[in-house]
Amino acid sequence: MVKIATTCMRSEYDVAENLAKMMKWIDEAANNGANLIVFPEICLQCYPCRDLITEQEYQWKTAELIPEGESTQTLIRKAKEKNIYIVWGMTELDKEDSYKKYNTNVLVGPEGYIGKYRKVHRGLSENFIWYKSDEFGFNVFDTSIGKIGMCTCLDKAHPESALELAALGAEIIAMPTGWPYANSDLPTEEDTMYRFYQLYDRARAAENSVYWVSSNTVGLNGCYNFVGNSNIVDPSGKIVATTGEAEGIAYYEIDDLQADVYRHRTTDFLGFAVSQGRRPEMYKNLVSEF
Repeated sequence: MVKIATTCMRSEYDVAENLAKMMKWIDEAANNGANLIVFPEICLQCYPCRDLITEQEYQWKTAELIPEGESTQTLIRKAKEKNIYIVWGMTELDKEDSYKKYNTNVLVGPEGYIGKYRKVHRGLSENFIWYKSDEFGFNVFDTSIGKIGMCTCLDKAHPESALELAALGAEIIAMPTGWPYANSDLPTEEDTMYRFYQLYDRARAAENSVYWVSSNTVGLNGCYNFVGNSNIVDPSGKIVATTGEAEGIAYYEIDDLQADVYRHRTTDFLGFAVSQGRRPEMYKNLVSEF
């Protein structure tokens, strides 16, 4: 049995305050029997919502090494103490070049540091704040609860991201994100970015037969009003748990993760599974620019 927790969290421009909130919610999730908890994109520092000069200075100043940095070491100790896996987003300092910073997700657990993922598809102002990483691609990590992959925010608008993780054997894909409304004056269901957010969560889960765990920022912060709605989506594309548009934690318990994913990949839809029907030899243009 695996119990997943996802958070909907508002961060502030204060690493210590954000880390304290994370620690409190990890305690709460662990006390509720969660085996995995996922936090939003750049939740440790706060997703950039100010002018670029100010943001560059702040993100540079607060970036940390992974896993040697103080925050990662603190969360490793918490993961061991509470016997829980933790995924969160932060600004990473490059070990070889202190000028370079990355938008990075980190995975730690009862066994300590497990791995990291640097965001592949950056958007808008992100290109001026974080470097792109060609050194680290998509990876799937074996854990005691299952095979976990990570991607970030705009990555989910690129179906190749989740497909690559599924091809590597992912059973759970953790998706920290900072996803805003396009126009917060519109009713929620009419907002384009809100529709894309929910659509991508469900589509990426269904087409790859994985448990999809999104964790989003929420509320008005500087120039963005964030969607919230941190979701847990099952391999059929059904949202089985959500925080809605409020800070907090949503939970979902899976009786047998491996068996459930295997069933969706082999016997659902009268024996048809999307991932099993792929024809890579026919997709020649997917590896070229268009």
